[in-house]
Amino acid sequence: MRHLKWLTTTDHKTIGTLYLVTSFAFFLIGGVMALLMRAELARPGLQIMTNEQFNQAFTMHGT
Repeated sequence: MRHLKWLTTTDHKTIGTLYLVTSFAFFLIGGVMALLMRAELARPGLQIMTNEQFNQAFTMHGT
């Protein structure tokens, strides 16, 4: 119940905090995707992800 109150607040300071936390989380996810893509391209023949997974990560990283 406490989390629902925090997520449905109209207090501008709490909304700003939620915005920053969400932005940082997506920044980290995008950074991990970028590292995985660079690791995939580091050496020829090194397969960390399948071709389909690489294409999905590339698309998600760009959006």
